[in-house]
Amino acid sequence: KISEALLTTTASLNVLMNHQNGALAQTLKNANSITGNLAANNEKISNITSNLEKTTDKFAQLDIQKTYLTLDSAINHFKVALNQFNNPNGTFGKLMNDPTLYQNLASTGNKLNLLLDDIRLHPKRYINVSVFGKKQKNEPLLIPLPDTLNSPYYIEKATSGN
Repeated sequence: KISEALLTTTASLNVLMNHQNGALAQTLKNANSITGNLAANNEKISNITSNLEKTTDKFAQLDIQKTYLTLDSAINHFKVALNQFNNPNGTFGKLMNDPTLYQNLASTGNKLNLLLDDIRLHPKRYINVSVFGKKQKNEPLLIPLPDTLNSPYYIEKATSGN
C-alpha cells in the first residue's frame, strides 16, 4: 500500500511539475523579453535619465524665494500704478472723469483741424515766399472742410463754448 501511495504521489507530483514547468517556462520567456526590451532601449533610457537629471538640476538651481519676491514686487508695483490710474485726482483720473477737460480737448482738436484746413487752403497767409508780390487777404476759415469732417481724427464740436 505504501508503494501504491508513493506511485500516486509521484504521478501527482509529475503532473504538478509539468504544469509548473510550463508556467516557469512562460515566466522565463517573459523575463527574457523584458531583458531584451531593456537592452534594445538602453540608449533611450539613458537619454531619459540624463534629461531628468538636467531638469532636476535646473530646478535645484532656481532661486524660488527670489523669484517669488520679484513677482510679489511686480504685483505691488502694478497695484500702485492701478491705484494711481483709478485715482480721480491723478492725471488719468482727471482725464477720464472731468467732462470739462474732455470738452476742452475736443475743442482744441477741432480748432487744430480748422487751422490745418486753413493752412492747406491759404498757405500764403501763413508762409510768405514772395519776394516782390503782395500778400493776398482772405477771410479765415470758420468751418472745417468736408474732407476733414470725414477724417477719423475729427471730433464732434465741443459744447464748452470755445
